Amino acid sequence: MRQSSVRLIEEALLYLNDLLIEKTTLKDFGFFLNNGNFLKVVDTLEKFEEGLLDKDSPRAREFILFKRQLYAMYEVQNRSVNEHELFSFEVERHNLNWLYNANTEFVQEMHRVDQNDQLADYAKLGKDEVFRRRALSPRRFKGIGAFASSWAFYSYAPYVAMYFGSTVPVLGAVFAGLYGMLQFSES
Repeated sequence: MRQSSVRLIEEALLYLNDLLIEKTTLKDFGFFLNNGNFLKVVDTLEKFEEGLLDKDSPRAREFILFKRQLYAMYEVQNRSVNEHELFSFEVERHNLNWLYNANTEFVQEMHRVDQNDQLADYAKLGKDEVFRRRALSPRRFKGIGAFASSWAFYSYAPYVAMYFGSTVPVLGAVFAGLYGMLQFSES
């Protein structure tokens, strides 16, 4: 009787080890976080790490990294609102200065690149030449399309008025015309 219970315990432990190996290789954080008693999970993971892993192998390093990520996720998941607020507003002034300086340098670099591009464009111009703007930009094309739809609303107003009433085609033509003027205008 005692041997069968020992064998059942060994089989259960082997199954648990196989399950741990499977869930850690899949990086299934949800399995460990939603397991109910997280302290038992921690104890099991610690015993698994002590007994079964060679600390120098890449697989052991992956397991330790997974364990650290799991602990950090548990800590974040179980913080109070005040702890979340304190943690999320805890940004060092040095880091803010570094970000500000990096952003300033990026803006200056982009400005310099734009100036170089503009100088290269002017260098390509010949004597007595100027830049020409496209006559029909995409925005102006939308304006022409809106004018055309305004004309269509107005010309088919009697047909549309039979279905929707007399105000809908007139308001549609007016708004399409206004939108056309806005899109076609210079800014």
